[in-house]
Amino acid sequence: MAGNKSNYLAKKLLDHVLGGATGPGSAPYTAPSLTYLGLWTSTLDDSSTGDSAGEVSGGSYARTSQVDVGGKNNDPTLWPTATGAAVGTKSNGIPITFPTASASWGTITHFAICDALTSGNILYWGALTTSKVIDSGDTASFSAGALVVTED
Repeated sequence: MAGNKSNYLAKKLLDHVLGGATGPGSAPYTAPSLTYLGLWTSTLDDSSTGDSAGEVSGGSYARTSQVDVGGKNNDPTLWPTATGAAVGTKSNGIPITFPTASASWGTITHFAICDALTSGNILYWGALTTSKVIDSGDTASFSAGALVVTED
């Protein structure tokens, strides 16, 4: 017998992992106290890990953490409570900015939300709507609402 998770649980899972509200019951997964946003120059998929080839490196690059961008750990200001009727949706509530590149980062095609500053696990990933070349002196950023994560 196959089954699916409910719309309620999809939203609660997003809130549990990214912050914004309490998670469902006593879930076996402990949400990280921080999540980190990383940038990739190669394709990610469901089997990708925090060690996957293609993450930007060098040139002052570092994954951003919720503390860096929101001033608080897993704060609902950064990832407001999930919404959606049929699909749980969560998007960043404030702009997210990376350090200014001191060398070329290449063409950014994907982002990932990870559970560690380096390596670790990819929790959510996505392709950018439009790839972006980041050269020395550029600052990669995402406006509020630009990053959208879904659970269905």
